[in-house]
Amino acid sequence: MTENSEIVPRRRGGQPGNLNHLKHGLYIESRSIRNTTAIERAQMTDLIQIITRTKDFINRLYEEGLKCKTIAEYNLTMHNISSAAIALTRLISIHSQFQNTSLPSDFIVTKKTTVLNLVEHYKNRISSVIDLSDLEGGEK
Repeated sequence: MTENSEIVPRRRGGQPGNLNHLKHGLYIESRSIRNTTAIERAQMTDLIQIITRTKDFINRLYEEGLKCKTIAEYNLTMHNISSAAIALTRLISIHSQFQNTSLPSDFIVTKKTTVLNLVEHYKNRISSVIDLSDLEGGEK
């Protein structure tokens, strides 16, 4: 190193695009918590399989619909495809709801907010109703 070179302080966090932090549990994003625990991922896998099977069913209906000879058969095929598409939309909506949980409106989120801050927020809110002194003593 030369004498004229300056030491640039390292920025906190991983490199842009590095998603390693998503492997380890709850993370706060904007006004919701993203849950990436192993149990939630297992439940999501089951739902993803159902979504995949529904998409395969829609494709199969389309292929069978190409063989239709009468208007009544086309109408029935289109009705079945649209019903399956509605079901698929609802499944995708449920899939999205599983991933995020809304935060309380009075909780202030910054770039440095962590799940520990959220736990402290909830402790402060319930301390007026419940005595938390037993919990505090057990942690130390």
